Amino acid sequence: MDWKEGHLIKIPKKGDLSKCENYRDITLLSIPRKVFHIVLLNQMRRAVDAQLRDQQAGFRKDRS
Repeated sequence: MDWKEGHLIKIPKKGDLSKCENYRDITLLSIPRKVFHIVLLNQMRRAVDAQLRDQQAGFRKDRS
């Protein structure tokens, strides 16, 4: 699996398995991709938090 690709897996739900709506999809992603996204997200969060004032709590973590 390439780090830029994900594999779609169909998981059956209850009911008639001949109908498409009785399946749900999950995407299997590579571990390096997940790690890269976490690192990138944390860096972006720090950069944005440094620019925002304390009064702009909104949906920021550990802020009311």
